[in-house]
Amino acid sequence: KQWYQRRVAITAGMAVEAKYQPDPTSYDYDAPLTECGDVTSKYYAIRDAIKKHRPMIFDESLLSKVHNSTKKAYGKVYLEKILPFTSIKELSTSTFTTQGPTPLTFEDVKQDFGYVLYEPGFSIPSQSDNEIELTIDKPRDRVTVYTDGKFVGAIYRNDKIRKLKIPKFERLSLLAENMGRINYGPHIHDFKGILGDIKLSSGARVTSWKMWTLPLNNTKSANFRSLHQDHTEPGCLLQGTFQVDSNPADTWIKMDWFTKGVIFVNNRNVGRYWPKEGPQRHIYVPAVWLRRGSNTLTLFESDALPNNRMNLFVELVDHPDLGGVKTDLLNVKYF
Repeated sequence: KQWYQRRVAITAGMAVEAKYQPDPTSYDYDAPLTECGDVTSKYYAIRDAIKKHRPMIFDESLLSKVHNSTKKAYGKVYLEKILPFTSIKELSTSTFTTQGPTPLTFEDVKQDFGYVLYEPGFSIPSQSDNEIELTIDKPRDRVTVYTDGKFVGAIYRNDKIRKLKIPKFERLSLLAENMGRINYGPHIHDFKGILGDIKLSSGARVTSWKMWTLPLNNTKSANFRSLHQDHTEPGCLLQGTFQVDSNPADTWIKMDWFTKGVIFVNNRNVGRYWPKEGPQRHIYVPAVWLRRGSNTLTLFESDALPNNRMNLFVELVDHPDLGGVKTDLLNVKYF
């Protein structure tokens, strides 16, 4: 028989038990090998048991060649460039317009992963109330709401009440995120995007929608500018560089100071982060995706930035953190 013996790196997984919930980017099911290929005590226990009962299948010369990988903490990576939310459409791979109150799904626009940005296809009449209630009955999976380019909140498929109070606005932007497809059971037909009508308590009825596909598989082409030249708001891409002076080693990105998004190293998607939800707090970066010299780290932050917005950084550390959930990360002191 075959052993399922490795913690698998996967960035699109979601589990459904009582509710739709995140799987770790690093599957931590107590496997004999970790995500970076390190052997564990379970590996040795299994190996010794097989050796005891089936010694004829063992090649002793191979056993001595099992070594754990080299790890390194590369330190802080300062994020000095930005693509603001107002320019995020530059990364759109296609644009769609539909007539009617219900916008198109990810499947309609033939997008497998990432985000789709929804905006009304015409100007919404001015609102008389200072605060409006937005209702999205079927968000799949999470819709981040921006008014006039500023983050307001989010509506998540797990929310019991899928409504959000928003201020008066000139422009409404709804960024739908595909957080991972259900791949078993009665809910396997898991369409993504905004599946139903979108309602405003002001009475305004949106009968036309424009959509921009944002798989974020083309961040290399982003027109980044200096962070100090642009007002920093959530919904932005941030970028920094770090040096690798010797042979690359495995490392992990510590994301404690950010809220929710996705991160890339040398234009490779290394995973999502959502430390408040947990359980995983460090994102694994394999050595083979690094290179000697300059390396690029890019992240998309949809929700909230650390307080010190002119001194943003992440940290590359030499160990994983797959467990433990802190519920108040926004108040962590940012050094």
